[in-house]
Amino acid sequence: MSDFAFTKDQLGDRSFILAGNKSHLFQFVDSGFRTKWTGFWVPPFKYFDYYVFHLNGSWLDAGNAVKFEYSPGKALRHYNLNNLDIAETIFVPDNQTSMVSILTIRNTSDKNQEINLDLTLGQNIRTKNENWHTRGYDLSYDDIRNSVVMSEPETSAFFIFGIGNIDKSLLDSLDIMFTKKCEYHDHYPGGEKQRVMNPGCYKIKYTLGPKESVTLPFIFTGSHISKNHLYENHDTVINDWKNLLDDKSVVYDNICACTTMDCPEPEISKAFSCSAVCLKDLVHESDYGTGMYAGFPWFLDFWGRDTFWSLLGLTDAGDFETVKKILICYLRSYNDKSGLPTLISMENERKYYSDDIDPLFLIASNYYVQMSADHTFARKIQPIAKRMIKKIKTENKMIKTSPDGTWMDSYKRHGNAIDIQSLWVEALKPYNKDKSEQLKTIVEIIYWNNNTRYFYDTYGSSKDPTKTINVAVSLMFNQISPFKTKRTLDVIRDEFATPFGARTRGMNELDYHAEVYHKGSCWGLTTGWTACAFFRHFYIKEGLDMLRSMAGYLDKDTIGALPETLSAYDGRNLAATMQAWSSAMYIHAIDRYMFGIEPDEFLITITPRIPSEWDKVSRRSKRIRDNYMDLSIEQDSHKYNLSIKFRKTPDFRIKIILPGRINAIKYNEKVIKDNTITTKAKKEMLFEGTIN
Repeated sequence: MSDFAFTKDQLGDRSFILAGNKSHLFQFVDSGFRTKWTGFWVPPFKYFDYYVFHLNGSWLDAGNAVKFEYSPGKALRHYNLNNLDIAETIFVPDNQTSMVSILTIRNTSDKNQEINLDLTLGQNIRTKNENWHTRGYDLSYDDIRNSVVMSEPETSAFFIFGIGNIDKSLLDSLDIMFTKKCEYHDHYPGGEKQRVMNPGCYKIKYTLGPKESVTLPFIFTGSHISKNHLYENHDTVINDWKNLLDDKSVVYDNICACTTMDCPEPEISKAFSCSAVCLKDLVHESDYGTGMYAGFPWFLDFWGRDTFWSLLGLTDAGDFETVKKILICYLRSYNDKSGLPTLISMENERKYYSDDIDPLFLIASNYYVQMSADHTFARKIQPIAKRMIKKIKTENKMIKTSPDGTWMDSYKRHGNAIDIQSLWVEALKPYNKDKSEQLKTIVEIIYWNNNTRYFYDTYGSSKDPTKTINVAVSLMFNQISPFKTKRTLDVIRDEFATPFGARTRGMNELDYHAEVYHKGSCWGLTTGWTACAFFRHFYIKEGLDMLRSMAGYLDKDTIGALPETLSAYDGRNLAATMQAWSSAMYIHAIDRYMFGIEPDEFLITITPRIPSEWDKVSRRSKRIRDNYMDLSIEQDSHKYNLSIKFRKTPDFRIKIILPGRINAIKYNEKVIKDNTITTKAKKEMLFEGTIN
């Protein structure tokens, strides 16, 4: 479901990410390393700009590539040379600071073939904020490991590469040599000057018999902790690379199994499971806790707002354990003066300056608790939640926000931002319903602009009537009255929606620019918000169009990923090619708003908002508490059947709200003259809706 394949003439400018929870590789599918962000990373350091194989006088590059395949967790590149077929399998194991490239070389002829294989790489140990530097490297050869060892004294970073464990008889027949060079030179990936060191030529010679094949694993490992740490990781991967590859496959198979959606539009379904894979790849185990990168290739830090929006999707994907680890990691950085950090860097620095971090944390935490029923965690965060709420600053009963404290941080939003008000309306619900309702009324009444028949973006001592997409947050959380909801959604449909997603600013507004970050471009975040808002209020066609716009990018830039920002004019990618909240909001829009799966303490409500043109749709292995649910819907002009199966008998009640055109529901041999039914959940349930 989440696999991709491209022939030689389809390779183009596509790239791919392979990530473990401690390291990652960014490369183009044609084997190129074209930008300063490509290469192998063990944050906070990048370790090489490129590696390349030279076989019998020919480079294994785009010129000899015949096919590229990607499946979650691994890439497979095929080459063809004279009488030789070569397959390179690449993966990045979890819990290690390594990557693995496995070359399988097959002799297709009836004669012996001499194999002369050279491995060369461009060493460049640097942080993501560095460019050209003059630091040098110490280099040695480890005869026991058949590996080249390098260190960079100034940063105390270490790197090693060489062949992995293979059959002893094969190893004895290989002629492995290393010729030291230590040559430094400049190059310009993506037009940016970088300095690399060529450590030398790592050469393997072997005689390959007729129709015979040989498999050679190459292990690359980095560490910024110590040389002992480097060796521990490298030795583990050297000795166990086969099992680590198998383990990787099992992990991704489980992820895809828990995020399986079937519908008449395969691209929609594929993007659903691919988005779960991306979220897994963006989870990083740092030296100080578990977090989530905001995006690849360059957002290699933990950004609070990106993380908490993304946890909604990760919770829907059923990875409760990781969600909890990430929330706990942030709790460790809480202080009563500044709240939770906007940024936690890979150098373990913290920055506190955003107004949306605390309410987003509470929203993400509450959603996790409702879906997982982790009441122990709920009790754990209760005191901190009260402290967060106590330090809220108000202005005329509105939440006071700073001009640069919101997600639109590329310009100053003077006044109190509507999206921050709405986040607090949602965040306060479990803790102070009266205050939540009071603030909801303020959003509904004070922020409504009678002149434009739309909502102010900010209000207070300054107010901004510019039509922005930020009110979509209010709409997805159902905070606006029906009349104003319809009026606002009609404007969003007419002035914000594009074939590429939802604009950040209305196309008729002053200072609208189709390709400016927060003044007109289309974001995965805003498109996700808009999809949620459309589905929530039964603008089903419009919600589906938003999903289609997102799913259309699966094979355009980084394979299997949804990008950060696109041109509202022509859909070109403008920024990061794999963004966490884009993937997360895609999942959340489908699970929470299209399937309408809404958890509460003792009740699960399901309000499906399925496109009428879809005759069948299903969501399999949806994790709810300690259970898994299969949900399927079949519909036509006369009936609407919703089937639910749990792996074990559930311990909660369930409420089904079928579309308004349903005038009766048959369940358990009884007919109810309504489109809504609440009952104790059973292991298997069938609700048959009828339409007169």
